[in-house]
Amino acid sequence: MPYLFTPQEVKAMEKERIDKGDTERDMIHRASMALCGWILPYIHSCHAPKVLVVCGSGNNGADGFALSRLLMEEQIPTDVLEVHTGTQTEENMYFSTDVPTLSTVPQFKEYPVIVDAIYGSGFHGKAPENIENLFDEINRSGQTVFSVDLPSGVNGATGQVEGKSIIASQTMNLSALKPGAFVFPGANFCGKISLGADISQSYTSNICAVDGFKLSKRTRRSNKGTYGTVCIVAGCKNMAGAAYFAAKSAYLCGAGLVKIVTEECNRQILQMLLPEAVLFTYDGQTPVNEILCEISSCTSAVVGPGLGKGEKQKELVFKILQSCSLPLVLDADGLNLTAGTNLLEHYKGSAVITPHPGEAARIMEMTVSEILSSPIDCLKKMCEKFPCTVLLKDAHTLIGKGDKIYVNLSGNDGMATGGCGDVLSGMIGALLPNFEDSAMAATTAAFIHGCAGDQAAKKHGKRSMLATHVLECIEDVLREE
Repeated sequence: MPYLFTPQEVKAMEKERIDKGDTERDMIHRASMALCGWILPYIHSCHAPKVLVVCGSGNNGADGFALSRLLMEEQIPTDVLEVHTGTQTEENMYFSTDVPTLSTVPQFKEYPVIVDAIYGSGFHGKAPENIENLFDEINRSGQTVFSVDLPSGVNGATGQVEGKSIIASQTMNLSALKPGAFVFPGANFCGKISLGADISQSYTSNICAVDGFKLSKRTRRSNKGTYGTVCIVAGCKNMAGAAYFAAKSAYLCGAGLVKIVTEECNRQILQMLLPEAVLFTYDGQTPVNEILCEISSCTSAVVGPGLGKGEKQKELVFKILQSCSLPLVLDADGLNLTAGTNLLEHYKGSAVITPHPGEAARIMEMTVSEILSSPIDCLKKMCEKFPCTVLLKDAHTLIGKGDKIYVNLSGNDGMATGGCGDVLSGMIGALLPNFEDSAMAATTAAFIHGCAGDQAAKKHGKRSMLATHVLECIEDVLREE
């Protein structure tokens, strides 16, 4: 899994290199060489190549000026627009010397290639109105935009976009991959992401991008008990599908046995949909302690998909959190019922919670817009509050535990459909017993889930995808393992 480094961490890396004899100018020169090699193939493919490099006053602008010099040496028609973004740095001054710049803002549509070197990855907050207007003009041009390090307007540490931003066709992170390029909303502005002038190979970070998975091998001499019993506590009246999706996905991820604890009204449909599952059904008269005995005998449990928020369900969820200690996935209504309590903070076993932004807003007493504007900050707050693994669902789902954060890169918007979250919760429940670290179980499940979604999108198209299609593709992903 590749590490993602905050701008502050990259700055510390660069300082270490300078302390060992490297210079800022040498690093900017290497960055410009990487940028030139990245952009040139596209320029050569243009019918009438003409490049505009838009440079700010900082070292990101210095990268742009250095790049413009190399493009001119390659005989590429290149114009440079200088934008005042603050005090001009020494390196910006050096690389801009003798580089001719435009005296007025040009017609951006005249340039098939525009290079955004206005702000770097250290940017935060909002750009001044005149520069945001410039962003708008560049975005409206419809031309191909290459952003240096990150699209101007994106916070490199969090992906937050507080005002307006350049919308890049491609982005080259410099020195190291940055969280802001992979975490939404920033990821939405980056286009295709590359890495240039990498100096991060010998460093580690607390943030990783998830781009693969590894599962333990099944043993030849084994039985269903070897692979655990997953208890799916799910499904109220008219919500049998949630229990089915979670149970079926647990089986597809290798569970030895799946037990569904659900309302009596779901018995017939679940027995027809998934005859492999063992059922324990309850009604309003069933003692909660009897249900707890069924759950406690299992290897792991998934609590919440389509469960309902009635008094019986509330009592059951509270008792599970107070009395059980098996590895637990708390999802959907299981989370909603605990909002405003401290039950999760005192759970005795390892747990994974899987909120979408709405559920996260409820349990954190925040607004959905606050969650969506800076999910990485929200995840950190949740990890501080809850002593468990937190999986915050998003276009790039975030998984956190303690100070570790994982950014899942698989999946697509076709998965924004009913039932896909239930599929994921069952997968995590099946994998929990296979990992010592619950965060790795959740991370692995999220990546496989996204890969199954990507396979389903190829088969059915994103618009027509169903959770059933994602289920069907889990075995395709695991067959390739």
